[in-house]
Amino acid sequence: MHERLFTSAKNRHWAVFVSSIGLLLLQLATIFSTGLLVLEPTELTESEVPFSIRAGFNSSGFDLSVTGSAAAQQVYGVESGKLPYPSDTTENLVIQKFDPPSRTSVSTYTAEVQGFSTNLDCETLHLSNVTETPLPWFSILAPYYVVNIRTDSCHIKNAIIGQGAEHNYFRDNKVTDNFQGRFQNFTCNTGGDSSVAPSILAINGHLQWAPHLPVTPPSATWVKQLTVVLCKPTYSIDNYSVSLTPAGDILRMQTIKKPGTNSTLKDFDDSKLIQAVRASFKKITFGEGGADYVVTQVPSFFQVMKAVHDVPTLEPFMDLKLLQDLGSRIFKGASANIAHQNLMASQYSSTSGSLTYTEDRLQVKRVTVGLMAICLGLLVCISILEVFVRPWNTVSCEPKSISALSTILVASKSLRQRLIGTGFATSDGLHRRLSEKKFQTAIIQQETDSFVIEPAPDPTEMVGSPPSSSVDGKVKWWRPMAVRSWFTALIIVLPLCFIGILQALQHVLR
Repeated sequence: MHERLFTSAKNRHWAVFVSSIGLLLLQLATIFSTGLLVLEPTELTESEVPFSIRAGFNSSGFDLSVTGSAAAQQVYGVESGKLPYPSDTTENLVIQKFDPPSRTSVSTYTAEVQGFSTNLDCETLHLSNVTETPLPWFSILAPYYVVNIRTDSCHIKNAIIGQGAEHNYFRDNKVTDNFQGRFQNFTCNTGGDSSVAPSILAINGHLQWAPHLPVTPPSATWVKQLTVVLCKPTYSIDNYSVSLTPAGDILRMQTIKKPGTNSTLKDFDDSKLIQAVRASFKKITFGEGGADYVVTQVPSFFQVMKAVHDVPTLEPFMDLKLLQDLGSRIFKGASANIAHQNLMASQYSSTSGSLTYTEDRLQVKRVTVGLMAICLGLLVCISILEVFVRPWNTVSCEPKSISALSTILVASKSLRQRLIGTGFATSDGLHRRLSEKKFQTAIIQQETDSFVIEPAPDPTEMVGSPPSSSVDGKVKWWRPMAVRSWFTALIIVLPLCFIGILQALQHVLR
């Protein structure tokens, strides 16, 4: 192959050179085709698959008095112990329970179901008008420190931000300051009308007092710093596109919220959700609060925050952003668990979804298709170029060699006698003289074989032979198939068809 290629190029035999390159491209395309189809794992999707829903959201059986501590315990375990979320829940979402069909090779189940989520609209407050006041319905002898909150959307009067020692009992008399956290719920009156909105107030205050003797009240107590976050929780039930992916013994969940599908439960408003979350934290005990227990115990909500943030005191929560972000995360997680435990009821229905699974399928490799398309495309260009460089009219249709004509006339006596007297006749004159009879070619075998032209026998003069009809037609010259127009078009169109088939095959198999 390489000798023919270099020799044709050296001798400028361009038709042979171009044809050799075309043959080389075909061989390369054949080599590339061995890697065209590969059997490999392929991810497939099956739609309109039926799913069974086993539970739905229903508040008819909700009872605040039986709300337990399970929601607070689960938030504590997930956030601080890094335990997995309960089934059908995420950090801030609980979805309807649905049963996917049993398939061993399925990698992802996807269905559209309802989900319960909580949103917190929070604002940070900078307050300084703290006053000391007795609140005998909380404690007869302990002083309390309150503040009035007035914003554009909420008015709260006498919100407790801290308290003093009851009966002048300090757990450690040498300590002269204390960080106190408060997690409370209020009903905000927007002022001027009757509209109200349930809110929660997370307060972390830094109280200080003058040194004192045991069982003796300090001469002065004051609030050194105050961090306040006011949030308005709202919940909604929306439609979610839920994808479950098996990962060992658990299912990993991914959700996409569908816009414009939100709704709420009958007889269950935002205030009941707040009360349920607070009730769950009140029923769980983590001890008295460690170093922060000086005059009063630390609320369980703040003890969970300390455990999640892994700090020994409440001092880091004097940071407004940390107090808001971590407090919101814990509240949302507890809300999802409240809905999961108290607002889910048996409800059998069906929905349709999709399955994504993996199977071994033939794949068309994109690189191989590209290389074969390049080879076939170049082959088309070479085929077009071959039309212009191929040999053309290399043999004359009417050989007029003088020696050849003389040799034929010498051997053909009858033809020579027929031409006697023509002299310097023109071609038309010779044609008229010879058209009177029909001639035929023959080979006479004598001492040497001779090619002669002699008059053909006249059928009318042959005795016992019926006249035969003369055939007046043109003799068609034989032409190779490769020089015909339809063959030229075929060698150009055929590689283009193969390129189209490769592209279609790649698209279908992907």
